[in-house]
Amino acid sequence: MASTFIVGTDDADLLNGAAGNDTIRGLGGDDTINGSEGNDDLDGGEGNDLLIGGAGADSIQGGFQSDTIEGGAGDDVLRGGKGLDSIDGGAGDDTIYSGLGEDTLIGGLGADVFVVRGADSNFPNALLAPTITDFNAADGDTIAIQGATSEDIAEILASQETVEGGVQLTFGDTVIVVEGVSSLDVTQVLTEDEAISDPADEGLSLDLTTGDDALEGSARNDTFSGGLGTLNANDIVEGGAGDDVLNVRLSGAGGAATIIGVERFNIETIAAASSLALTNVSGLETVGASGDEDLALTAADSDLTGLNLAGFGGDFSVAYEAGAFDGDEDAVTVTLGGADDMGITIADVDSDEIETLNIVAGGAGASSAALTLTNVTVGEYVITGAQALELTAAALNGATVDASGATGTVTLVTAETTVDGSDFDGVDQLNLTGATAAVTVNAGVVVELQAATAAVASIVQNDADVAGSLDDELTVNLNGDAAAVTFGSTSLTIDDIETINLVSTTQQDDPSATTNTVTALNADSLETLNISGDTNLVIDFVDQVDILNASELTGNLDADLSTNTQAVQLTSGAGDDVLVGSDFNDAITGGAGDDEITGGAGVDVATGGDGEDNFIFSTADIDTTLGAVTDEITDFVSGTDTIELTVMGAGDGTTYVEATEAADSLADLLTAAGTALDGTVTIYVGQVGSDSYVVTDADGTGYTDVIKLTGVALDGVEAADFV
Repeated sequence: MASTFIVGTDDADLLNGAAGNDTIRGLGGDDTINGSEGNDDLDGGEGNDLLIGGAGADSIQGGFQSDTIEGGAGDDVLRGGKGLDSIDGGAGDDTIYSGLGEDTLIGGLGADVFVVRGADSNFPNALLAPTITDFNAADGDTIAIQGATSEDIAEILASQETVEGGVQLTFGDTVIVVEGVSSLDVTQVLTEDEAISDPADEGLSLDLTTGDDALEGSARNDTFSGGLGTLNANDIVEGGAGDDVLNVRLSGAGGAATIIGVERFNIETIAAASSLALTNVSGLETVGASGDEDLALTAADSDLTGLNLAGFGGDFSVAYEAGAFDGDEDAVTVTLGGADDMGITIADVDSDEIETLNIVAGGAGASSAALTLTNVTVGEYVITGAQALELTAAALNGATVDASGATGTVTLVTAETTVDGSDFDGVDQLNLTGATAAVTVNAGVVVELQAATAAVASIVQNDADVAGSLDDELTVNLNGDAAAVTFGSTSLTIDDIETINLVSTTQQDDPSATTNTVTALNADSLETLNISGDTNLVIDFVDQVDILNASELTGNLDADLSTNTQAVQLTSGAGDDVLVGSDFNDAITGGAGDDEITGGAGVDVATGGDGEDNFIFSTADIDTTLGAVTDEITDFVSGTDTIELTVMGAGDGTTYVEATEAADSLADLLTAAGTALDGTVTIYVGQVGSDSYVVTDADGTGYTDVIKLTGVALDGVEAADFV
């Protein structure tokens, strides 16, 4: 067949090739170029061109504007240009390169490779945002990202996000949308070198069968593949030299095959939780997991240092053999990013140390993963990625944690009795599951106490109350795992913190049936205590507090501030609260529940809020100065609220007297009260202006208390209100 060389003009040309291997250049104008049969080389040049390869293995290059490229039948190589191109590979195993615009890439039939540009310094303002519309892993489609390393690919997969109709991958300024898929994994997104192999590096492609296989690779990059039921105990797979990969599917227990010199092992779980013993495996460096069922690996050796779980939907565990981490520079990298709430366990039989554990916590920001270390200690944790991570380790004290590169929430969990978190950088929360005696954290770290009985707890925040810093803040969660959190005979000590946020919660099913207890809060610099949560809380104080704000607490609050050494502003929430003030001039405000408020000896202002509230006066103020008002209730409702006079007792027809008309002044009211209070009558109620005043006396001499009922007229008070 003859080959033709055709060159267009600067106009809109129609250029048709022949049956041979044609070379056609469109130059300027909006050209239509048809290669027809043969292995054609087409270049549209400038203009919005239509380039059609036809049959054969064609090479087609887009130009400067927005081109439409159709590869047709054959294994084509198609390249986008600078415009917004639409590229359709058609039938065949095509290689499709995105250009510099928002290209639409369609693979068509066959095992296609989509090669996406990374950042290009020659085109700093390029829109690198291709969309792949028909990615099909079952057909063997792959995505290659130019300029990305294997480590970059791991992070790209770990941070993939769900978008409308598919997923989104991000690499620098490049944003790739892949439609029609829910997630991508390490077998589908590769470096350019992995996806576009140099023919000199291409190795053998060998398949496992359901029988006993002995497969031997070459000195190049070999691929071994096996479907369900093909990995058997009597199989032997030898990779040889090169970078070899074994891809298998498991459903249930896999056979402990002999696998030698295969660097990468990709396992897809199907239909059932799966397991595999790596007893007879050597030279394996990376395991990649995909599928939605759990996977458990055992007997791993020290060569296995990469665990790639991006796109995995089940729980994963790996147990290492004895002596796996007895070196001086052991390092393991775990790449997450799979399903929400994925659990990962790394175990070792010898309690060896991994010097460095790299955790790429990928996935969308709303997803989470839990990584548990069993019999493994780690010298340094390096955590990156957007996925929320909960890391459980038996030995965190003294370790270094660098989570400064993580954008998701990082939570550390330990049962240690002492934890020094001075070297925990970027950590958001520390959960203590044991009776921790002392913990040190950096500013901004939330401390969660989960032990049912916390005998001693001392929390120190680094750099608190350093010179010029008097606004330190700490959040403490009480979140019992098996029962309520109780601080018994000893105190919860949190010194040098001006603002403490105390969250009362529980892991029990019914928060209303659980009560957390802090017998004595010892906080010598405390100014403001904010209490929130849904679980009942009982709390007493050793040191003073200026403001106690529990307005966000939905459980019941029992707060005793009788030992406070100065006045307190106390506000409760929606529960049925028991509030005890100090001996100073307090402001106490109840919430929506049925509250019990005791002011103490000072001149207190009490507000009950909604509900049936009981105001208790248990301390005789004994202020006989004419005109003095010792206490005030701002929202008393007769018939709903009550006043409990512990010293005088309840009101009745004998002990209770009410004025017949309003007095002109408080002095006149007190004079009348002094006459009425004769030892038998102990409660006198009068009115001045729009307010009523309750005057009490226990012994017929002077008066003991004066209580102002704001906005309440004489007909708004009756003897039955006093209990």
